Amino acid sequence: MSYQVLARKWRPKKFENVIGQEHVSRSLQQSLLNNKLAHAYLFTGTRGVGKTTFARIFAKAIRCEHRDEQGNPCLKCPSCLEIEQGEGLNYLEIDGASHNSVDDVRNLVENVSYLPSSGMYKIYVIDEVHMLSSSAFNALLKTLEEPPAHVKFIFATTDPQKLLGTVLSRCQRFDLRMVSVENLEGLIKQIAAQENIKFQSQKLIHKLAKFGKGSARDTLSLLDQCWGLSEGGLITEEGFAKSLGLVTEDVLAEMLTALFHADSEKVSSLLRVLIQENTDLENFSGQLIEELYRLCREDYSNSAEEKSFQVYERAEKFWIFETLVKDKKWIFESDYPDLGLEISLLKISKRNEFLSQKKKPIASRAPKASTAPKEVVRKLLWEKVLLELDQQSANLSANLRQGNLLTPISYGQNEVIVHYGFKEKDSIAREILEEKEIFSKLKKELARIFNVAQENLNFRSEVVKENATFQSINEILDKERRLEEKSDTENFVDNPMVKEIESLFNTKIEKVVLTKKDMR
Repeated sequence: MSYQVLARKWRPKKFENVIGQEHVSRSLQQSLLNNKLAHAYLFTGTRGVGKTTFARIFAKAIRCEHRDEQGNPCLKCPSCLEIEQGEGLNYLEIDGASHNSVDDVRNLVENVSYLPSSGMYKIYVIDEVHMLSSSAFNALLKTLEEPPAHVKFIFATTDPQKLLGTVLSRCQRFDLRMVSVENLEGLIKQIAAQENIKFQSQKLIHKLAKFGKGSARDTLSLLDQCWGLSEGGLITEEGFAKSLGLVTEDVLAEMLTALFHADSEKVSSLLRVLIQENTDLENFSGQLIEELYRLCREDYSNSAEEKSFQVYERAEKFWIFETLVKDKKWIFESDYPDLGLEISLLKISKRNEFLSQKKKPIASRAPKASTAPKEVVRKLLWEKVLLELDQQSANLSANLRQGNLLTPISYGQNEVIVHYGFKEKDSIAREILEEKEIFSKLKKELARIFNVAQENLNFRSEVVKENATFQSINEILDKERRLEEKSDTENFVDNPMVKEIESLFNTKIEKVVLTKKDMR
């Protein structure tokens, strides 16, 4: 018997076996138990979360001759076996990507009128339904709106935005979630126990679940990959790293140590070894970013390597994290990702040169000193805080933009101090923020963003007398916008083509009006 991959072997057969989608399972089971079936269903979600699996389980349950008390199919009757084998007169499953023409749909519609050879319903499943052409959709619409009583349609798609509104309005829609890391860990442990797969440490199971990125199928494919390279069914850290194109924790810690301690020669030599070993550099940079994120959140263990990072301020770690995240995009879109990654890492290791403009060697600095100018980093950090507040509470963010920091954000061991100012004309924004309920919400949001307890978040504000130096964030942005408009206007007026048009028509452009679209 040929080997069957884990993703197929462990494909759920009952509603409760589809992990992380309990909201969909309950709804479908209730509709079956109450005999309230719609004529068309749509399952949406990213790959590997259970769309096609739900379609098949639901189709079996609809046609099953002996459903159990929870609405699950019996998996033994002729109808269940027919669907399991993917063949039969009463069940048709097609791929929308390869059967997307109007003729394919017309053939389907012509067969819809025929009664099922057994049971009450004929079921049509169209996977990746968004791939159907517009003409194919139009051919399906009339039947979808008024199907015969014996027909049920089940659609699955990863891109519901591409579906016509007329199609969406005729379907009962279920949005499947990405599967949580915790649920994926449970799935890995369950299958590992049954397949006699062992892990060197529980940490590897957590890593594997994270690499699954919310997809049960992808997670099982990765497990298959690691298992295939294991010896005696034992997945070691080294084997795990090699099978997924990753680096070990020791190598990762060595690179982070070199970055934090400004050892640029070590950074280059480590990277060149990884290149020679044909390491997937994009995966490696992703590992660095994840570890830096963890360090930013101060989720330390007691290892000696990580203790050495605690001497650096959180603002510095934020800057390093943000730099690598921003650089990663252009690095791996370029023709020379290996060179780009090396330059980015060298820039981080030589950060004092780039940010403070000082010419003295970095190695001469005491390790405890911050390697990035506090004013630059903390300004960037506050902008990031406001951007995050935009998503959580637009009102808080809008009021804060009426003022600005009076002094750089101050970090103690466990305390963050934000000293804020407002001009007299904007003092109403300060008064709003000082209202008990709003101030409590402000402290809660800032404490969450800075990852400190609320009692350790000290936010104080004051009214600033009019002076030439203090500007609110809105004033700074407005000034930048006006300068940009002026520059764009001048560039337009000075354009040689515009000059030629003026000369041709013997006229002069008196006014330029720029729209937001023009300024992008």
